[in-house]
Amino acid sequence: MDLDMDADCIWSRAPGYESDSDAGSEGSGGSESESDELTSLAEERLQIVLGCLGESWLHRDVIQFTPVPCPESRNGQSKPRSRSSSRQSRWSDRAAPTFRIRQIDAPIVGRMLISNGFQKTEQDHFLVQWSGPRLGDAMYASLNEFQKTNHFPGSTELTRKDRLWLHFQSMSHKFGKDIFDFMPDHFVLPQQINEFLACYQSTKYTWIVKPHASSQGKGIFMLHDLEDLAALGMSVVSRYIDKPLLIQSLKFDLRVYVVVTSFDPLRAYIYREGLTRFATKPYSTKGKHATDLYRHLTNYSINKKASNYVENQEL
Repeated sequence: MDLDMDADCIWSRAPGYESDSDAGSEGSGGSESESDELTSLAEERLQIVLGCLGESWLHRDVIQFTPVPCPESRNGQSKPRSRSSSRQSRWSDRAAPTFRIRQIDAPIVGRMLISNGFQKTEQDHFLVQWSGPRLGDAMYASLNEFQKTNHFPGSTELTRKDRLWLHFQSMSHKFGKDIFDFMPDHFVLPQQINEFLACYQSTKYTWIVKPHASSQGKGIFMLHDLEDLAALGMSVVSRYIDKPLLIQSLKFDLRVYVVVTSFDPLRAYIYREGLTRFATKPYSTKGKHATDLYRHLTNYSINKKASNYVENQEL
């Protein structure tokens, strides 16, 4: 879809949304024909996706997970099962399966595995290893047939910003930009610096710069001077969506949780629940607001430091 299209007919029902047009003017909610056109376009795109996936993907099974109940302690608070009780109830006389955590602090994962009868180990005979990013090739090569880890070899082709964009761009060239039009323009620097400069000088877009392989909002800034690019290493510069959908004047994003158990054949499961993350200051690009990350980024690691940040009390 065109990023500059008038979408008041879609967003007018969102809490806090304010249209640039007069709220009292006739047709401020958008015409029915515009809504029908968007619905028809969405259905057309869905049929294209389903045609590529085939009939076997139209109806997928839903897996229901039931949380393992934790016994209450004497003070009434829940606590994980002990290793001994888990082993006796689940594994009888057999040795309990083991897990190992590497290069990351994951206490919830550890407690979940212990509650399900696993024992923690630091040795190489684990059944499951939960690892942080950048798992080395030597680790994959050393895995036995019965051992599992939470990463796939080559998964950075999807998780790194630069690699993801280059693959997206390749698919756009192969199947047409009219299908792959749901991401704004990106440029991987320094490889695509000439293409970026040509676009930068011929347009009045706002641009945002991100490190190619980072997270938690680190190193992100709005581009106001080309000289700011000189000291950068590999990075991704993207056209900034300067008229985003807002909720009560705040930027937000939706985090959806997906577990991929196989890439060939592709098999992915989407968790029914997710998160909505908010910026902590009203969105604005005027003056000094243009460099205020609390207005432009929704990363928890950044907004938790804001003076007006409020922790969710319902989880």
